[in-house]
Amino acid sequence: MPALLLGAEMKIERGSLTQRQVLQNARIKVSASVYSRIENGEMRIDKPAVVEVLLDALGVRPG
Repeated sequence: MPALLLGAEMKIERGSLTQRQVLQNARIKVSASVYSRIENGEMRIDKPAVVEVLLDALGVRPG
């Protein structure tokens, strides 16, 4: 369930940006297919640092 909630929040925060635009802003390399699976709640993220980087790329402040 947490993966679904994270993915839903990421979709909301992405707004009008494409997934590709978000990935260009990210400080790590994540493939478009992996990012899509994360947004759809099909993939768990085991490392909190990855969540932080992806949310930063979306412009979400820590906290």
